[in-house]
Amino acid sequence: MGEVQLLQDRLLTALNGLEGPFAIWDKDFHLVVSNDAFARSLINRQEPLPPGTPLEDFMRLAAHSGLFEDSVGREEAWAEASAKALRAGSIRDITRFTNGRVHKATSHKTPIGDTLVIATDITELETARLARESYARQLEQAHEIAHHQAYHDSLTGLGNRRFLNEELARLSAIRRQNGGHITALHLDLDRFKQINDTRGHAVGDAVLCRVAEILRNLVLDTDTLVRTGGDEFVILRHCTKDHTLPPDKLADIIVAAFWRPVMVDGVEYRIGTSIGLASTDVSDEADLLTDSDIALYKAKSLGRGRAQRFDRTDFLEMTELKSLSDELLRGLDAREIIPFYQVQIDAQTGQPVGLEALARWRHPRLGLITPDRFLPIAEDLEVVDRIDHLVFETALAECGVAFRSVPPPSLSFNISHRRLMSRGVVEAAQKASQYPGRIAFELLESIFLDEQDDATTLQLDALRDAGVFLEVDDFGSGHASIIALGQVSPDRLKIDRRLIEPVTTSSRSAAMVRAIIDLAGALDIEVTAEGIETKAHADILRVLGCDRFQGFHFGRPALLDEVLADWWPAQSSRAANAS
Repeated sequence: MGEVQLLQDRLLTALNGLEGPFAIWDKDFHLVVSNDAFARSLINRQEPLPPGTPLEDFMRLAAHSGLFEDSVGREEAWAEASAKALRAGSIRDITRFTNGRVHKATSHKTPIGDTLVIATDITELETARLARESYARQLEQAHEIAHHQAYHDSLTGLGNRRFLNEELARLSAIRRQNGGHITALHLDLDRFKQINDTRGHAVGDAVLCRVAEILRNLVLDTDTLVRTGGDEFVILRHCTKDHTLPPDKLADIIVAAFWRPVMVDGVEYRIGTSIGLASTDVSDEADLLTDSDIALYKAKSLGRGRAQRFDRTDFLEMTELKSLSDELLRGLDAREIIPFYQVQIDAQTGQPVGLEALARWRHPRLGLITPDRFLPIAEDLEVVDRIDHLVFETALAECGVAFRSVPPPSLSFNISHRRLMSRGVVEAAQKASQYPGRIAFELLESIFLDEQDDATTLQLDALRDAGVFLEVDDFGSGHASIIALGQVSPDRLKIDRRLIEPVTTSSRSAAMVRAIIDLAGALDIEVTAEGIETKAHADILRVLGCDRFQGFHFGRPALLDEVLADWWPAQSSRAANAS
C-alpha cells in the first residue's frame, strides 16, 4: 500500500510539473486524476477537482467560469456540446480564452478505456500565425489596389486604355468561340475643352465624373466602359443576333442624353457628344479602335452631336486628312498661311472704310485652300492661334506699307478663344500701334457673351487699353442675352449672314434685323451687315440703319494688290511703281 501511495504521489508530482492542463477520465467519464493547472486554467479554481467528478459537471463549471470565449452567453449549450464531443472520440480543438490565451486541446483513448486530455498553450504560435496571415492579406490587398490603379482611371473609376486592350482580347476569345461581332463606340465630348479652359480643371473633373456616371447608367452590365484619356470614352460590346439593344440604338440614346444639360453642383453645363462606331463585320479586330476613332472624326466633321459608323471609304479619307494635317504643320513653318482681304463699305457714302483679314493657305502643290478645309484640322491640331497670329503679323506689315500716305482703313481680324486668352495677344496688340488705322478683333458671339468670366473680361479690358476695338462676329447665331451685351459693350456688332440673306423677301426678317440695329444704337454700338449679295440687300439695310456693309456684292476676299486695284487705285499704282 505504501508503494502504491508513493507511485500516486510521484504521478501527481509529475503531472503538476506540466505547464498545461492534464486529466484522465475513466470509461464512464468520471475524473480519475488531474493536475493543478487543469482546475486553475479551465475552471478558475485553485484547488484540484476531486476524483470521480462527472465530465458533464466539469464542463458546466468550465462554461460558467467566464474563461472560454465561445461559451459566453450560451453556457449550458456549450457545456453539453463539449461533453458530447469528448465522449464521441478523440478531439483536436483550438480553444480561445477571454484573457487572450490560446490552447490546443487533444484527447487519446487508452487500451483500458480511459481518456487522456492534455492542453498546450500555443498563444505565441497562434499570434505569429495570425501575424503571417495578416501580412499576407495586406500584401494581397496592396496587389489588388496596385492592379486596380494600373487598369483603372483614377478620376472616374472606369477602366483605362490598358484595361480596354485586355477586355478587347477577352471579347475576341468569346467571339471566336461563340460567334457574333464586337462593336466599339468611341465618344468625345463636344464642348468639354471650353468648360475646362473657362471654368477650371476642378469643374472639368467634376463634369467628367458626372459624364461617367451617366454613361454607367446607359450601358449594359455586359458592356465594357472605359475612359481612354481627356474627354474620350470607349464602349465595347459583344453583339449577337438576339441582342436587345443594338449599338447604333445605344449611340443614339447617348447622343440624346447629352443634348440635355449636365448638372454639376447645381450648375448646368451644355456638353454634347459625338460618337464613332466600328464593328468587326467591317473592321479587323486589330483595327477596331483605330476605325472607331476615324468614325468619331467623321461625326465631328459633320457638325458634332451625332453618331457615325466606319466604312471602308473613311480610311482613305482619313489617310488624306492625316497627310493634310502634316502638310498644315509644315505650311505654318513655311509661312504659307497668308491674309486675303474683304472690303467693308460705309453704308451711307459707299466708300471703303475697312478690311477684314481672312486666312488662306497657299499650298505649293494643291493651290489655294480655303478655311473650311483646313480650319477644322487646325482646331484638332490646336494651331488656330498660330494661324491667327501669322495672319495678324502679315496683314499689319502689308497694310502698314500700302496705306502710309492715305487715310488707312480699319483692319479686322478673327480671333479664337485660345488666341484671346494667350499671353502674347496683348503684347501683339500693343505692337500693332505701328499701323496708323484702327485695329479690331472679331470674336464669336458665344465667346464674347456666353462664356464671359473674370479672366476673359480682364483680357478684353487689356486689349481695349492697348487701343484695340472689339467686335462681336456672327451676332444672332447664339444665345447671348441683352444684359450680357450691355455689360461687355463691344464697339461693333456684325450681324450673321443668315439673318441678312432673307431681308429682301421677308418683312419678318427685316424687322428682326431692325430690332438688332435699334438695340445696338441704344447701346451706342456700331453695326456691320455681312453677307451683302445684291444691291437690293444694300438698299434695304441702308434704310434700316446699318453702318457698314460687307459681302460679295462689293468684292470677294482677295490678295491685297487686287483689293487696292478695285478700291484704292492710286495706292495700287504707287505699290506697282515701288516694286
